[in-house]
Amino acid sequence: MAVEELLRYFTIAGGVTNRVAVEDVERGARHHLAFGFGPHQCLGQNLARMELQIVFDTLFRRIPTLRLAGPAEDLPFKTDAVIYGLHELPVTW
Repeated sequence: MAVEELLRYFTIAGGVTNRVAVEDVERGARHHLAFGFGPHQCLGQNLARMELQIVFDTLFRRIPTLRLAGPAEDLPFKTDAVIYGLHELPVTW
């Protein structure tokens, strides 16, 4: 569930196309648009979900004290690129 929420909230290519909600909707966890919509869906989305689940499970199991090195609001997000993400992610454990 955490992976789906990350994909929904931090979709990496959200700025590629603009979408506007024309009515209120209730959306299930896997009905977000992180990997596109309809015939334009990413073919590798199931692999990407599995990879994210495995890496987070493994990372937090091996380093349970892992945490951000500073406040989340100070993270340097890419706002100058088509693909969304962080310039860096300082952590400590």
